[in-house]
Amino acid sequence: MGFLFPCYRELKQKLGEFDAFCECIELATRDLISRANAAPDRDAYVGELSQRHGICVNRLHVEALSSHVARMHILAVHQCLEAFLINLRAEHPQGKEWDMDVEADRLTKTARAIGFKHDLAFDICQYYRDIRNATVHRSAQDKVGRDGLRLQDLLDRVSHDAALRILHAPNFYVAVTFDDFLLFTRSAKILAEELCAAARPTDEILAEIAKAATVERQGRLRKAPARLANAQSGFLQTTYSLSKQEADSIVTGLLA
Repeated sequence: MGFLFPCYRELKQKLGEFDAFCECIELATRDLISRANAAPDRDAYVGELSQRHGICVNRLHVEALSSHVARMHILAVHQCLEAFLINLRAEHPQGKEWDMDVEADRLTKTARAIGFKHDLAFDICQYYRDIRNATVHRSAQDKVGRDGLRLQDLLDRVSHDAALRILHAPNFYVAVTFDDFLLFTRSAKILAEELCAAARPTDEILAEIAKAATVERQGRLRKAPARLANAQSGFLQTTYSLSKQEADSIVTGLLA
């Protein structure tokens, strides 16, 4: 897989847990919609269900429920991605030097700071950031509702991606589905991996990080350089998901 910051593993774990949670919610949502539509009196059915479970539901807009639930999922994925971006900067040895004062969203500023070229995953995540903003801020709904050219461009590009084209997404704000959530969460993982690769510190910097992380062992292992090198290599493998061969090469450069 290559170089990864620890925040990538945290993002993947969170999204993995959240994916399973959302799948259960989607099953329940589809079942509720199906049963409500099949009932002779939809309102009476919802009222009976409300009484049975002791949850007060005054009104259920069945037609809009699926899209509303999907937007809630999109909000959660966006929050996970934002946390990743914050942690990426914190974990990068030069993150404090990144210019984050320019007027732009966090993803755009991060990409600019590390010289990352926008690609499909980036543009998909930015589209769903706008969906998220429209969900939270009503004033932003007109923008995403009128952006047909942008949506069509994304649809065309997704249709040429073997891993993503099986999904019927992206969609307009009012018509988002569970597939939009899937497209966002998959693209967020792809983008996070790409950002880690683009932000990879030089071997020299990684070597210094490994040296600093094993400073307490250096005194004890002063006469056992092989064991010290092994400890430093192990640190790089565990922390940054490097292969043993790559980590050993970095440590060898440190000792040279």
